[in-house]
Amino acid sequence: MVQFYTVYKLQRMAAPTTRLYLLCFAFHRFRQINDNLIDALIHLIGQYEKQAKLAAEQAIQQAITEASANLHAAGQVLELFTDASIPGETPFAAIKQKAFSLLTAESFPLVSGYMRNIEFDKAAFEWSYYGKLQHKFKLNLRHLFCNLDFTGLVEDAPLLEAILFLQELLRQGKTPRQIEPDNFPTGIITKNVLRYLYTKVEKQKKKHLEVDRYEFLVYRQLRKALEACDVFVQDSDEFRSFEDDLIGTERWKKDRDAILREIGAPMLLAPIQETLAQLQEELEGKYKSVNQRIDNGDNKYIKITGAGDKRRWSLIYPTEEETTNSPFYGQLPGIGVADLLWFVAGETGFLKAFTHVLERYVKQDADPRLILACIVAMGTNMGLWKMAEVSGLSHSALLATARNFLRVETLHAANDAISNATAALPVFREYDIDQQIHSSSDGQRIETQINTINAQHANKYFGLKKGVSSYTLSANHVPINAKIIGTHEHESHFVFDILHNNTTDIRPERHSTDTRHQPSEFPDPARLPISIRTALS
Repeated sequence: MVQFYTVYKLQRMAAPTTRLYLLCFAFHRFRQINDNLIDALIHLIGQYEKQAKLAAEQAIQQAITEASANLHAAGQVLELFTDASIPGETPFAAIKQKAFSLLTAESFPLVSGYMRNIEFDKAAFEWSYYGKLQHKFKLNLRHLFCNLDFTGLVEDAPLLEAILFLQELLRQGKTPRQIEPDNFPTGIITKNVLRYLYTKVEKQKKKHLEVDRYEFLVYRQLRKALEACDVFVQDSDEFRSFEDDLIGTERWKKDRDAILREIGAPMLLAPIQETLAQLQEELEGKYKSVNQRIDNGDNKYIKITGAGDKRRWSLIYPTEEETTNSPFYGQLPGIGVADLLWFVAGETGFLKAFTHVLERYVKQDADPRLILACIVAMGTNMGLWKMAEVSGLSHSALLATARNFLRVETLHAANDAISNATAALPVFREYDIDQQIHSSSDGQRIETQINTINAQHANKYFGLKKGVSSYTLSANHVPINAKIIGTHEHESHFVFDILHNNTTDIRPERHSTDTRHQPSEFPDPARLPISIRTALS
């Protein structure tokens, strides 16, 4: 509402309301700025890595070209060993000098490696190029890196140690080159990059740590950890830890029994041994029921062959694919999107949810035609300009309607009205599983037309373009909640959010998801809400 409430309007409000609005705005903007800084950090590090990989590929191609071009000179060098005009007592230094006149000393390793069919070390070229990029990443990454506070899991202790060490140096106005290499934490250096970060120094037995390469190694590992949700920033919206939304550890240890009684879930109040025994008994009963249906031949999709020890079962697959989902739908007449929306609006009243953003002193009443046109234009990616051309409605009216009436709150309320009306239909409970409402959540990747801060690259889904993930919660085939997240974000971090923030009258009793969780990321299951506890059970 910042674009609607000017300073003058804020001054006319009650002081507590004004302070609350300003506090919420500042708090949200602070976290949003941190999200932008983190996205910028991830983007820049990724760009430098791409540049290094491209430079390495070009260097390899150039080395191969030079090596093949010097094969003639290499052949002349080999002929020196069979040249009868060279006396046998000639010193090797003289022969060496003549060889270098035919082929430079710098070209010898490239040509010899090429002749022995040894592959060029691409990683060595990449790390060498990082040395050329040092001025760029020091200028563009250090100030972002220093102004963010990172936390992580126990497994990432070496990375966090390196991050804190480097941040402390930079915040004190020092540079890594001013510190002795022996003082750097080396737990982050793995075996596969060890030889690229240390170089030999003449007249010294010990190898020297390249501090500039070490600094970029920290940045590179940090980017991977942020994208994998292994490292977090607490003052952020998109990069926070899952545990930040849970009950605090100190409060849990102090008031555990009171918290469990407040939740009131029988499963949490009962001893874990009883709960496990009850669940095991229920699971065994289901196993027996499934096996009994197979033995009795009630399961028509499983075929039993043989007898005794040679008894086998196999799945029965349909021989022909159905051309249509069901003949029933062929009996229904077609209907346009506009007619469908008018019908649904009359049955559910969802248009009443689209209220003006100011709520008071409103000069413009909601026009159902404009609201439905905006919904279709945005829902089909047609856009308001195209909708204005094909519908005859004014583009300025569509734009004003979209700004004043279409926002997250009104869209959620309209969706809730449609979902509640659908749940009131008798067919809704026909989708129950064991007389219970079952929900599931999953993300759908959607390519974006506008390069927003939330849009991320995903080669698997978008190729060279960007997109987002529409994370949707469905219960009995009704979408009751949704959230737009980045494709780089782990869907498991939003399971609790999308269940807890469900504002419809539909309350799922069971929940399923296909996301894979890292066990180390989860706290004590007893601390989870009942919805998540039920899902895990």
